[in-house]
Amino acid sequence: MAKKFFKKFFPQILLLFLAALFFLSAPKKEKTFKTALLNPKRSVQKIVLGDPKFGKISLEKAGSFWLGKKEFSDGKAAFFPCDSDAIKGLLSALKKISTVAEVSGSKKLSSYGLEKGGAFFLGLYDDGEKEAVSIYFGSLDSRRRIFFFVPKRQKIFAIDSQPLAPYLSLDMNFWASPEIFPKDIVGADKKWRRGKMALSPKGQALLAQDFDWSGAKEKIFDAGDGNLYKALFLPADEGDYYCLFLARPSAQRPQVEKEALKKINSISLVSSWTFERLLLEE
Repeated sequence: MAKKFFKKFFPQILLLFLAALFFLSAPKKEKTFKTALLNPKRSVQKIVLGDPKFGKISLEKAGSFWLGKKEFSDGKAAFFPCDSDAIKGLLSALKKISTVAEVSGSKKLSSYGLEKGGAFFLGLYDDGEKEAVSIYFGSLDSRRRIFFFVPKRQKIFAIDSQPLAPYLSLDMNFWASPEIFPKDIVGADKKWRRGKMALSPKGQALLAQDFDWSGAKEKIFDAGDGNLYKALFLPADEGDYYCLFLARPSAQRPQVEKEALKKINSISLVSSWTFERLLLEE
């Protein structure tokens, strides 16, 4: 009896089995919604970007400008004036309304490049060092979406990587001001651009304290408001010059800016062409 039943209804049973198999193996439909990763009204005073393998960079508001800090494996830290346009670009990308897909709970972090010790970290903080946003970014999928994990929600999401990808960087050259006299500090664009930040052959920072600047060439910029700025130059390899930016702030300058200006110790490279014409400029 059972054999006759199975033989009679075998095609229907096979179809039901295949349909069930397809249903179980088919990807679940993602829940999508529109949102911004950062509240557009939220004030951000500090940004921290980190990677377990390559260290971290912090960018902190200091009055009218931002000061960056890059930590190196030899224990040194480079402090540098930031490119405010790059920071505005990051904050704009985070505040943009985008389509976000909810992918999974937190139990499958390693499947999305979000395992502990392997994900890229982004933290944003307000005036009181209160954490406004904390996000871990992982791998990309076939649709060029980047997976990210929000600890407060204990969920994994996916979002179009294009707007954010350029800003998930620990490269000092990306975040540092491109000007020899940073416009956000001196209050004017002097048009003179630096080259790359100076690093040792092992990729460690070259800092102001590593050089004797007593015989350096200098270019002074008097802003006319009590603030005095100076660029010092020492010969480097292949005809380039090491460049150090210094500031003597006025008595009226906010204390937070004075303290930040004292910390600047990063060295950049300047071409001989730029060096020669900068010194000739009146």
